[in-house]
Parts: sequence; C-alpha cells; structure tokens
Amino acid sequence: QDALDLNSVFALPNLKYLFLTHLHEDHTVGLPSFISNPYKFYAGGDKKIFGPEGVDEMIRHINAAWSIDRHEMAQGSIVRDPDGSTAVGIPVWPSTSTDGKRIFEDDNVLVQAFPTNHGFLEHTYAYRFTAKSDGRVFAFGGDGTYSEGLVAAAKDADILFIEGVTRKNIKFATWGGDTEEEKVQVIGAYHMFPDRLKRVYDESGVNNIVMVHVQNYNSPENFDRLSVLKEMIDEGIKNILLAQDGDLY
Repeated sequence: QDALDLNSVFALPNLKYLFLTHLHEDHTVGLPSFISNPYKFYAGGDKKIFGPEGVDEMIRHINAAWSIDRHEMAQGSIVRDPDGSTAVGIPVWPSTSTDGKRIFEDDNVLVQAFPTNHGFLEHTYAYRFTAKSDGRVFAFGGDGTYSEGLVAAAKDADILFIEGVTRKNIKFATWGGDTEEEKVQVIGAYHMFPDRLKRVYDESGVNNIVMVHVQNYNSPENFDRLSVLKEMIDEGIKNILLAQDGDLY
C-alpha cells in the first residue's frame, strides 16, 4: 500500500466502468459528471455503467439531457472527436440469484452481482469483486438491510463495504414516521441496523467490514461521530471500521 500511486490508479482514463447498487437519486446524481468530466480532460472511451433494470433508460436520458454541454465541448472548447463523451447503461437484471451472476470480467477482476433488499425497489444489488492477481475478494453492499444475497456476496470476503444506521438513536431521525416504532419499521426496511449487520457478519464469515453511507441520528446536544461504529462493536462485530476520505484498505 505504501507504493500505491493513487494518482495513477484513479487517473481519468482508467475510470471506464461503474457498478450501481440501486437507482435512488442520492446515489446517481453524480452520473453526469462521471460521464462528461473525463472527456473534458481528454480521457477517451465511453463509459459502461452496470446497474438494476432501468439503468439503460437512465443513461440514455442523461446523454440526451447534457447534449448541449457535450456539443459545446466537442465543437468549442475542446474541438475533437466526441468519443468518450457519453455512456452506456447495462442492466444486471434478469437472472440474478444468491448464486451470483457474472456480469463483468477482464484480465484483472471478476465481478458478480447478487440480489439485495432496499426498501420497495424491485431490483437492488451487491457486487463481489475477485482480484485475479492474488484472489482477494471485496464486496460492496450499497444501501439495504439483511438479505441472503448480501450474505452470499460477502461470503469469506476480505472486506465488505456496507452502510449502517443507528438503532439506539433512531428516535431522532427526521423521517420514517412520528413514533420510534414507526421509524424502526420504515427506516429498517431501507437500512442496516446493528443486529442485522451482525447477522450478515456471522453468516458470511467476512473478515473485515468498512462502513460507508452511515446514518447517525444523535441528538444535537450529544453528537458523537463514532456512535454508529460503537453500536456495531457493542453488537459483537469485530474488525469493523468507519470509512474516511483517503483511507486505504
């Protein structure tokens, strides 16, 4: 890791593929920038964006909606071939199961998709990435609660990247209902309480967990940035971290 050159790893020409767990707006609002900005910096090649049913339609609409920007770049500020200025959406559905569906493979990595549960969306996914160089496995769960598909995606993985939400302080949430019981029911249909992540941890045998997209509903007077992490540890989950920008795992 000390020798890892992040500038090279995340160089714009290397950002060719994207895997979406679900199509909620807070997880897709950055797509126009992901598609167009590399083109502005002379990184060619259209992007391929994998995701749930509807991702192809979403990307077609984005390509159309930002056509003025794209044409201005190609004809004005950049004046070059439009290759690399758009993207293609590739639906993962149908035929996904807890056995996993191979959706991408090259010389470096194998990517499999597994069905998950997130609210009332019909199609949401976790992804399992297996590095061909050394066999390391990391799983990305995105948003969601416990599911057999998530357990399968994280089976014996080196790292699971997954969300987490407080249970102890759920009463302070600003959505989900008027009472604590209503909030537990509604928010629990979308997000991962500590006891449910413990179940994923136990059943999958994953070696390490890194929490992302954490929902921490502390009271303003007693805010603790690490409180959700502490809840997870108190639940009995070992080898769990809270992600921060710039971390290497």
